[in-house]
Amino acid sequence: MNKHIGRNDPCPCGSGIKYKKCCFLKSNKAEIKDLEYTRFPGKRMSTKDKKEFILLKTYYKISNREDIKNRILKIRGFKIVKEGEKADEISWVNFKGISFGEVYIADKEMIFFTDAREHLQKWKDLTKNIPLEFLNTEETDQYEITDRLFENIENDLFVEKSDNISIEEFKKSALKEWDDFYNMWFNLKQSYPGNKSPSEAIETIIGKQRVMDQIDSYENEMLHMKKLQDGENKIKYFSADEFRKRLNIK
Repeated sequence: MNKHIGRNDPCPCGSGIKYKKCCFLKSNKAEIKDLEYTRFPGKRMSTKDKKEFILLKTYYKISNREDIKNRILKIRGFKIVKEGEKADEISWVNFKGISFGEVYIADKEMIFFTDAREHLQKWKDLTKNIPLEFLNTEETDQYEITDRLFENIENDLFVEKSDNISIEEFKKSALKEWDDFYNMWFNLKQSYPGNKSPSEAIETIIGKQRVMDQIDSYENEMLHMKKLQDGENKIKYFSADEFRKRLNIK
């Protein structure tokens, strides 16, 4: 049996770069020629209003928390979700009930989260007369989020069944490892829903939407990996429905 080469291992050709960015792409060219742009046919990540999904986190410096909060709440579609001593949380939903973003306001800083460039521009237009000092915007696309979470476990996922254990034993072991992963993910604070765990994020409309989109992305990523693999390996036993069950999402 040939030794498995992980996608993050140095490429055996000696190029000095990761295998997944070198000969992996060449050897699987026919299957993944459009990966960077189509990624998963028919399952491209988009928002509920059909905009391209990208997580945008915009930071502002503010001087008067209460004044800023009250001005934002006067804009149609914005409503208070949670008030706290350290920060207030405001949701933004359009007239069709589609979540466009969330605002977190602290004493000296404000953060606006949204999932499309168009939503960010609309936010800027709506708040142009509010005294906000722009600091910076961070961008993370859906596939980068998926890659980050799977990067630390993907090499192990490609491990094939050894000859000295039965298929049933291998399956039992793989299912147990996946079960541990699902449970870890359930309570793991992550960046895409605003530094919350999925179990916390689904309490808000936009949080639930982002978690559902992320589960779809995981599912498509694993389906793609399964397509490129032969034999008995742990990827075969992945189930995105296990994420949904833990969150009671259908």
